Amino acid sequence: MNTSATDESASNSRPSSAKAIRHSNSFMFRFGKPLTAFVLYSAVSLIGLHYLAAHLDYEQERIRAHRRFAELNKELEYWEAIDAASISPPTSTLPSNNSIQKTASSIWSWFIQSSSPTA
Repeated sequence: MNTSATDESASNSRPSSAKAIRHSNSFMFRFGKPLTAFVLYSAVSLIGLHYLAAHLDYEQERIRAHRRFAELNKELEYWEAIDAASISPPTSTLPSNNSIQKTASSIWSWFIQSSSPTA
């Protein structure tokens, strides 16, 4: 057997190095790493932006709720003041006798306490 003939036939069956598609000429070798880096950094930045937007929205809602609670507390104080001013027993219409006045006042306060929804 001639070894030089087999080497020559084997080299003819393979394409020459100039015609072969090398990995260094492929798209992924040239652009794969930058493209992958771009996609990964874009994804990370989008996730960061989404977190930032959600956090800012949460803060805005928290501030809005705090303001609303302050407004409701002011309104509650207003109505409690009106309620306290209007519930006082009508002492001017009662007779001047102190025992009758105390009895009527206690009945009135019992009536107010029993009719309130918290009792």
